[in-house]
Amino acid sequence: MFNEFLKWALSTLSASTVIALLMYALRGFFSRYFTKAADHHFDKKLEKFKSEIKEHEATFAQVRTFLSSARRERDSALQLKRFEAAEKLLQLRQFLSEFSMAIEYVKMLNIDEVLKKSDDPKVIDFINILSKPFNIDEKLEEYKAIDKTLPRLYLNDDVMNVFDIYESIIVYAVMTLKFLSLSGLNKARYFEEDALGKKILKIDSSHKKGFEEYGDRYALFLASTYYHEVLKMVREELLGSKNLDKDMELATRLAIDTNTAQINMRSAIKKLGISDSIIK
Repeated sequence: MFNEFLKWALSTLSASTVIALLMYALRGFFSRYFTKAADHHFDKKLEKFKSEIKEHEATFAQVRTFLSSARRERDSALQLKRFEAAEKLLQLRQFLSEFSMAIEYVKMLNIDEVLKKSDDPKVIDFINILSKPFNIDEKLEEYKAIDKTLPRLYLNDDVMNVFDIYESIIVYAVMTLKFLSLSGLNKARYFEEDALGKKILKIDSSHKKGFEEYGDRYALFLASTYYHEVLKMVREELLGSKNLDKDMELATRLAIDTNTAQINMRSAIKKLGISDSIIK
């Protein structure tokens, strides 16, 4: 029995040894085979990944091109709207400037003296002679009908604030003439509010001392300044230019308007035969 066990052990050991030796001999082959298989699989995955990256890059490039083009088109459209808004604002400014002579008239009027004689038919006729050429009611209705939306949408607040000041000064002068031409009203209350000065000081506080000393009438002496400031700020916003020297033009315009106002007012006073105490 021992002999049989010995034979079985020798036969089993020989098979195991043969298999072990075979596996040892082929270990390099299997190692190279599985390594190459893994490398091949990895290379395929890598190529697929690179291909996907290229596809994504092409897609991203198309998206970037589209966004860049859309941004340029948007900027171009916005700039066009801003120029249209600026043109509209300057048209409004030009319309209001037709009342510039009214400012000169009101500056020269002795308001206190006019109020004392507010029921004098000759004084009322005098004011009417000054105000009639402006067609105040008709012109103000025409101005109200103009659409002012575009400038407020596309121009910055600084530009619009300056324009609002100029507009308020013009309206104040025109309505002062209109109010003084009416009879049977308590006109003194109209000049007690100082509402114009308060409105301007909310936007531009640099004139506080002038308004405290002279009231709303001080604004009349700022009209030409704000008239040119509107153009300056529009130019600065659209073109980035701050160098706009208008001092000589401003002085010339102011001198012409003042001289014309003096001639017209003294001519009317002489024609009606009233005291020149109602003007300064």
